[in-house]
Amino acid sequence: MSFVRTARGDVDPASLGFTYSHEHIVCIPPYWAERRDDDFLLDDPAKSKADVEIFRKAGGRTIVDATAIDYGRDVPAVARIGEETGVNIIFTAGFNKSFLWSARMPRGDGRSFADWIGGSSLDELIAFVVGEVEEGLEGTKFRAGQVKFGTGYNTITPREATRWSPSAKKDWWRSCARKPSRAMSPFARRRCTHRARHPRRRHTVRDVPPIA
Repeated sequence: MSFVRTARGDVDPASLGFTYSHEHIVCIPPYWAERRDDDFLLDDPAKSKADVEIFRKAGGRTIVDATAIDYGRDVPAVARIGEETGVNIIFTAGFNKSFLWSARMPRGDGRSFADWIGGSSLDELIAFVVGEVEEGLEGTKFRAGQVKFGTGYNTITPREATRWSPSAKKDWWRSCARKPSRAMSPFARRRCTHRARHPRRRHTVRDVPPIA
């Protein structure tokens, strides 16, 4: 039986209603915060809640919050907005674009995201993302309902290619598919990526080999 993982639990896909498929509700991206670029900081939960209320009143039922760990998400605040407005929230596991990884991790003992991601094996990254789906995001009870693989605009950087190449993705998804837990269903099927714009590069993101 298929289901969709939301902040309030696993639900029937038929109950999602009108869905906003890619949004950032409350987040303070470390990369932009370090550069004091306020345009990219969504740091006022009250204002974000007001936006979600407008969406709900217009008939919206579900929002996919596509904010990964490297984009400064506030999981409890977003979950609270979903609870208070009655809008389903689908959280996101995985990683964003690699240019963001130069920023320091908020709780990383001075390390950058690049230090952490670049210094981790594929198996370690798999374990981290599987944990976001099966156990919870950043120590919370809220679990992810999709996985994100960010890539650069007009190109795929060497860092991204190393981690998210088709062969790596194939191993990644096969590893996830082998997990016996029912929780892996949305993880293995719902993927989110910022597709590159260059016509010769798009296939490297789009043509992910099927899971055997």
